[in-house]
Amino acid sequence: MFGEGVAVSQTLDITTPFYQKIVSEGFDSLTVIDLSSESMIAIDEPRCAYVNITEIEAMPIEKNDDMHAWFECYDGNGNYFKKKIILNAQGNSSLVFVKKNFAVDFCEDDWEGDETADFSIGKWVTQDAFHFKAYYTDYFRGIATIGYKLFDDVVADHDSYLERAGLEKIDRKARCYPDGFPCIVYLNGEYYGIFAWQLKKHRKNTGQKKDNPNHIHIDGTFDGATFWIGTVDWTNIEVRNPKNLISATIKAIPRYEYVEITDSTELSQMNDSCCVETFVPLKDLNTEELTDTSQQYYKFVATEGDTLYYKLAKFAEYKQAEYKGDEPSELVDEKSEYYDASDPDHVRTAAVKRTILRASGYWDELSALERSGADSLAMRSAIAERYDIVGIVDYVVFSLVTSNYDGFRKNWQWLTYDGVKWFLTPYDLDGIFGNVWTGTFVMPADWSWINDDYRMSGLIGNGPTYWVMTYYWQDIVDRYCELRSRGVFSVEHIMQYVNDWSSRVGEEAYDMEKQKWADSYCYNELVLNPNWQSVEDWTDYYSFADYEDSLTYNAGDTCRSDYRLWVATGTTTGVKPYSRFGYIDDASRVEKWITDRLALEDSYFGYDAPEQETRVSTLSSESVAGIEGIYNTSGVRVRNISRGLNIIRYKNGDIKKVFR
Repeated sequence: MFGEGVAVSQTLDITTPFYQKIVSEGFDSLTVIDLSSESMIAIDEPRCAYVNITEIEAMPIEKNDDMHAWFECYDGNGNYFKKKIILNAQGNSSLVFVKKNFAVDFCEDDWEGDETADFSIGKWVTQDAFHFKAYYTDYFRGIATIGYKLFDDVVADHDSYLERAGLEKIDRKARCYPDGFPCIVYLNGEYYGIFAWQLKKHRKNTGQKKDNPNHIHIDGTFDGATFWIGTVDWTNIEVRNPKNLISATIKAIPRYEYVEITDSTELSQMNDSCCVETFVPLKDLNTEELTDTSQQYYKFVATEGDTLYYKLAKFAEYKQAEYKGDEPSELVDEKSEYYDASDPDHVRTAAVKRTILRASGYWDELSALERSGADSLAMRSAIAERYDIVGIVDYVVFSLVTSNYDGFRKNWQWLTYDGVKWFLTPYDLDGIFGNVWTGTFVMPADWSWINDDYRMSGLIGNGPTYWVMTYYWQDIVDRYCELRSRGVFSVEHIMQYVNDWSSRVGEEAYDMEKQKWADSYCYNELVLNPNWQSVEDWTDYYSFADYEDSLTYNAGDTCRSDYRLWVATGTTTGVKPYSRFGYIDDASRVEKWITDRLALEDSYFGYDAPEQETRVSTLSSESVAGIEGIYNTSGVRVRNISRGLNIIRYKNGDIKKVFR
């Protein structure tokens, strides 16, 4: 539907930087498609979207701010819309940063959220709410989204998660992990920042039903202390699905009602001056909405002539509280004091709890089987009954290649569809390619401050990935070599996503970002204090002592502080090694990091990398004649060479990998 040009332009302040920007990106009030009146909006994934949020003075800082605002968007492809939104800050540890993530819930009503607008964007599932990630500590403002796109390539040659789960009715857009595209956000017409417009951790994207007790999605912190060895720390895990669960926590509910006064002493004190006369019986008095400020006493004269007195009394009823994901707690079960077997929410919650407790006990079950002398085949079978091996193998090799150090305790999502087998997917990949969540420095390819080991053995040995690493090691090796040989894990293939993201954002937006958020560590150089130098080789990090103000350091003395090694260049006391953290990142740093990392992983997995692949823009007429077909990295045949990696298969059986 083509909107009226005048109508669209009248809603925009043409003097603002937002308006000037969208005009420079092709916005034309005479031809733009105005979708503002549509409750279902379907658009292609924007190369970069431009968003203006109005009617609020500042962006939200808390998860429950529930700000009422207007959201207008130009997608860069000729589409425009303006919608009401409920706005909240989003995230956990990232909430400490001055530039925060935010969540948007689209409304068709007056900010009540009961009537929503649905959006179908590109290949995404339809949603009425999205996350906008700030990535304040990431130079590119989107490295995690780049990671999701690479992971999408990793899993592309398998059946989907939902197919492997055996679901009959599948929304093929349900990825089970996020995706995103860049957007430039303005606040009341003024530049605010670069964000990644992303899919939420929503059941639509995991193909789950909100009332199915077998469709469970758990998030949070998973390690030996909190989950894997049989004891669940319910405050450290969040049950995101099913919905309408009940907590084991007891909730006191205040209750008011009028009760007859029967105590003789109290009756003797009653008189007309303290009572309101009523002509209705007690049962009718209690139908009104009561509070502790309601009338305290009533006198009722019955038809038989009896005079009755009533008083407003306050009681406390008790029940199990509703489960809240932002304040996770233990789930109710049949042993809970106020468990109600007639309430379907209670019954469903108890079933979910049993499933989660059983998953927590898998470690003990597999350990017992191992101690019993089970052979490798029996162990592999038992592990495969409990976990989706295909997905975990992919997750492990992907995490090793990208150094996803923050994805083996937190930021991994666990899903089950039958209450028995669990599936693993990634989330929050802002710590890949050497990035550190604090944004204070980048790690070299051969080191991780988590465990001083690029192989991340201490991390991968956490829970289910331990069993897969132990009994499916050759599968992991084979999978790495397969993805490497297909070019999914190659410098040029990965860098095409880095460069594509950067070009979609654009240098102008990056320049404005560096001005707006000038305090971001990743936009500033490291500032050393006198007599100190940083050490770029972090080998043996844990063999050095932490920096102490009270110690005197002489030239050559080395200490560690804030996950870095520092060496004194002269005598100094009481002066820490740096006055400001920081680093200047760019694509060349990432490219070198990936090159070094793949060399390490090639050695680790015993992969013999072929000679440098050929880079071409077109194929010669001579070479075209002998071609059987051109394929992408997922093995899908394509008509022409496309950007990135291409697999050329020749009629004589030869295979050549070429980049464009």
